Amino acid sequence: MDGKVLPQPGYSEPKELEQPTIGGMEDGSDHELISSNGFEGAPTIWMSLAAMALAFVLSLLITKVYQITFTGERYSQAFVHTIIMMSVVSGNTNLKVSLSYLEMRD
Repeated sequence: MDGKVLPQPGYSEPKELEQPTIGGMEDGSDHELISSNGFEGAPTIWMSLAAMALAFVLSLLITKVYQITFTGERYSQAFVHTIIMMSVVSGNTNLKVSLSYLEMRD
């Protein structure tokens, strides 16, 4: 023998892992949906404002349901303000994290 290692019986070479695709796109353009809409890259000021506005509107709906269905003498205004503020902050944070994840995949 000349120092060459022979493979073990039943051994096969490892296969290269395939990248997952979105929506079954076989041509490898898994970011087609994102890049065609122009949302690839760092979040713009308009995307941040839209995320904050959407979070604000949805949290207003949640707090209005809380105010209507509250059965005590008086609902907690501090709790209502906390729901609204945390929704806006977490909505904007989620936008930035998800877009940075997409950048990292490229």
